[in-house]
Amino acid sequence: MISGNTDKKPGALAFLHEIWGYARPYRGRSALCALATAIRAAFLLILPLFYQQIFDRVLGPDGSVDLLGPLVGLMVLAFIVIILADLAMAWLGSDLAARIMGDLRRRMYLHLQGLSETFYSRTQIGDLTSRFTNDLFSVDWAMTPTRIYPSCRAEGTGGPIHT
Repeated sequence: MISGNTDKKPGALAFLHEIWGYARPYRGRSALCALATAIRAAFLLILPLFYQQIFDRVLGPDGSVDLLGPLVGLMVLAFIVIILADLAMAWLGSDLAARIMGDLRRRMYLHLQGLSETFYSRTQIGDLTSRFTNDLFSVDWAMTPTRIYPSCRAEGTGGPIHT
């Protein structure tokens, strides 16, 4: 059982809610990243329709080879859109993560600056340094674009794969 404040719920939704608080100053970039994700998802859903048309209208019993060129051209265009959306997601996601991490570092540093001398006399500097480094590393790891926008993981489209 979790003691203390019980209105905070653990889990992915609580994490995303917390992150949104830090991302709020960057609403525009967040919206663009979400738009790129939606565009990518839409075009990934459209690709099977092209395959269906090729099998039914080109390779089927009453198939017409004349349709193959336009369908392949549209598929190439869809792949280009997916790649551009991947690039936008990676760039915007990395930019957002870097900006949020900068804000967090600044807040932690200002908080440490405001603490009293008695706090520093009671606390080992190594412990503070360790906490500062490890906590921010954990948040930085969680803030990578592939963890915030899981659709960045490739579904066989040649998109970026981050580990």
